[in-house]
Amino acid sequence: MRNISKAVGSLVILLAVPSLSSAVEVEFGNYLQKVKISGDLRLRQEISSKRTAGQIDRQRQRFRLRLGADFLFPSRLTARVRFASGSGETTGTNQSFDDMSSQKGLWIDRASLQWEPVAPLRLCGGRMENPLWRNPASEIVWDEDVSPEGFAQTLQLKQGNHRYFLTALQMAVDEDSQDNNDQWLLSEQVGAQWALPAQGALKAGVAYHEWVNERAGSFGQVAVQEGNRRDAAGVLMNDFGVLELTGELDFRLGASLPASFQGSAIRNMMARTDLTSREDTGYQGGLILGKAADKGTAELAYFYRYLETDATPADLTDSDFGDGGTNRKGHLFWFAYTPDSWVQLKAKYSITRVVDAAFPPLQDRIDRFQFDVNVKF
Repeated sequence: MRNISKAVGSLVILLAVPSLSSAVEVEFGNYLQKVKISGDLRLRQEISSKRTAGQIDRQRQRFRLRLGADFLFPSRLTARVRFASGSGETTGTNQSFDDMSSQKGLWIDRASLQWEPVAPLRLCGGRMENPLWRNPASEIVWDEDVSPEGFAQTLQLKQGNHRYFLTALQMAVDEDSQDNNDQWLLSEQVGAQWALPAQGALKAGVAYHEWVNERAGSFGQVAVQEGNRRDAAGVLMNDFGVLELTGELDFRLGASLPASFQGSAIRNMMARTDLTSREDTGYQGGLILGKAADKGTAELAYFYRYLETDATPADLTDSDFGDGGTNRKGHLFWFAYTPDSWVQLKAKYSITRVVDAAFPPLQDRIDRFQFDVNVKF
């Protein structure tokens, strides 16, 4: 295994610096069993049309670069590291073509230790991939780019063709040095997946996301997304304990066309009753026809999303629906095609409006078009 690790490391150096191929060698320690290197590069053309008087339309070109490595050690311990482009925001790794082609930053996107002491149990700590299951199209609670910092525990059990899982996440949101009001997010989820005839499957999960000291101060994040009610200092005015129900039904139309019904619903069970209104509900549902995964495959999708102002903290939700955040409703379409297993083309279009004009955001309607070319390596 040591020789394999050396070969992988040497190959990376040779590809990056061919002129040094005769002089450079990478050698890993004897305790390292395997190294897996991966990444992707996405180019994006984005057009945002803001149909509100006085608001500015935007057209920008963007890229996303992610480079990751998994280091496998004895005793089923893995160190997982990933670097990504972006500006350090919680919900984004995109970087715009801007500033006279000035150099762009590379951030620590993930840095975690994952340990599986026994096969059904997985423990994780650090800045990690989100351990909670959510169907691929739903970002009403979590933007896909969020990498929680903290600790997670997952227990998975199999019985025949069925699978059951229990996951807990303790996310350190912000540490305050001036008081004892550190802010945390504690999430628990239970779920199951059942095999169905004709290569079908039903998967469902129930999660509860409890925020601790969320009204004690700001979270210290780089960017604040619109939607939640906040006071003059930018501090949340509501409490949050979000119940989330998620389901996914996979089936086939005819012999070869895969399809998937997906839906999520949330409610803030701790929304304050002394505010003008609760504004505590959100949901999303839709259908995906096809699956753009293998060479020559494609998919077409439609979803509708409705997300009230204080249904969930806005700073973790989808950053591309409207201008990101909550207090948005609207339609989401996309088409994706995979000409080869390592490259995908995707066109995505959303039409959004505010749910309640009494709360931010000010832009009543935003239409957003995105065209992506994504290459995996």
